[in-house]
Amino acid sequence: FDTRAAIRMSFLAKFLPRLALATEFPATRSLSTGSVLRFAETAEQGTPAPTHAQPENSKLKISNLSWTTSWQKLKDHFRAVGVAPRYTAILKGADGRNNGTAIAKFNSPAEASEALAKLQHSVLDQRPITLEIDNSPDQPLASRDRASTVSVEQAAKRVFLGNIAYTTTVQEIKDLCAKVGEVVNVNLLKDPLGRSKGCAIVEFVSSDIAKQAIQTLHDSQLNGRLVFAREDKMLNK
Repeated sequence: FDTRAAIRMSFLAKFLPRLALATEFPATRSLSTGSVLRFAETAEQGTPAPTHAQPENSKLKISNLSWTTSWQKLKDHFRAVGVAPRYTAILKGADGRNNGTAIAKFNSPAEASEALAKLQHSVLDQRPITLEIDNSPDQPLASRDRASTVSVEQAAKRVFLGNIAYTTTVQEIKDLCAKVGEVVNVNLLKDPLGRSKGCAIVEFVSSDIAKQAIQTLHDSQLNGRLVFAREDKMLNK
C-alpha cells in the first residue's frame, strides 16, 4: 500500500467498529460513514503529495533603453548584480536602429527572476529600465554571445573600429566615417561605468561603402591615435 492507502485503512480500522455499533443501535449513532471518510481525508491533507510548479520562462524583455545602449553594456549591467545572462539581444526597428528594447536569456528561470528583482527600474545610460518575463518563442540568433536581430546583409554594412582614444565622441567618429560615405549608426562601446572601451561599430548605408571604409580608415588618425578598421565579425563568433 502507498502512504495514503495506509492512512485510510488505519482510520477505517479504528472507527468502523463504532460505525457498526451505531448502525445496530441507531439511538447511539454519533459517527456516520461520511464523517469517517471526511476525517480520513482531513488526515491525508496533513501529508500532501509533492507538487511541481510549472517552470517559468528564463527570458526577460527590457524596455525604455537608451538608443545608444549596446548589447555588451546591457550584459555588463546584469553582471554587476551577479546574474550574467547567456545572451543579450538589442532589438531593432525596420530602419535597423535600436528601438529601445532588448531580450536577455538566462540559464534558468531562477536567474531571470533574480535579475528581475534586482534590476527592475534600475538606471542604465541615464534611463530607468523596465523588465518583464518574456514568453515569446526563441528566435534563431546571429551569434553565440553577440546576439542581435541583425541579418547577414545588415552585418556586411558594419565596420569595427579599434584603438580609438578614450576621449573621442560619437560625433567625432561619425564625422571621420562620413568622409567615406553615409553613416547610419555609430555604437561607441562602453564599460559598466559609462567609460569608452576605445572601440566602436559603425554601420554604413551599403556593404560597398563599408568595404571602402575599411581600406580608407585603417591606420587613419583620430585624436592623435592610429585607428584600425576591419569587418565587424559579429556573425562569426
